[in-house]
Amino acid sequence: MKIVLYPGTCDPIHKGHIDICEKASKIFDKVIFAVAENPNKKTLFSAIERVEMIKNSTNHISNVETASTNGLIADFARKMGACALIRGLRHVSDFEFEFQMAMMNNHLNQNVSTLLMVTAERYIHINSTMIKNVGGLGGDISSYVSEFVLNQFGAVLVLSSLLDTLLVRGFLVPSLLFIGGDKWLWWPNRMPPVLKNDAEAELEEDGYAILST
Repeated sequence: MKIVLYPGTCDPIHKGHIDICEKASKIFDKVIFAVAENPNKKTLFSAIERVEMIKNSTNHISNVETASTNGLIADFARKMGACALIRGLRHVSDFEFEFQMAMMNNHLNQNVSTLLMVTAERYIHINSTMIKNVGGLGGDISSYVSEFVLNQFGAVLVLSSLLDTLLVRGFLVPSLLFIGGDKWLWWPNRMPPVLKNDAEAELEEDGYAILST
């Protein structure tokens, strides 16, 4: 059985990833999504959430599995019995990085080769970072992610909004103002004097009240 690993952060998985996976599934007997758990890389979704999103987004492909790893991909490939790694290419600028990674992985595991596949033209301009940025600002990303990922993304945005409203603005900011006192208060303690014209100044000096409507 020929097994290929498809490593990546997939935060979140998008249709460019799925396109590469579909192509690889027609060449290899089994495709294993290897979700990277890197503690030094901040992700929007946890490894468990990303694995679940991949499973739901690729459930139409019968020979795809998903697993997570926090070690070297070369070692994980050896453990899973994979003969190759697959990576997607969107444009020429991707090649240099992928070439360096392929050389290092081959150095670490000489029994694994790297296969580079070109992403479909309609997805060539997208990546996970762009999707997070656009989606985070309320943009429409429904053309680039599965319905399951879209729902997960919506849930994260709703939760973030609630935390900001209830925790940050409702509790944290007032607490800092209470602890820090006036030095944390950005609103002026005293309003600046209102500039008046000569006629209003004369009336005030004569003891008259000035009422503005």
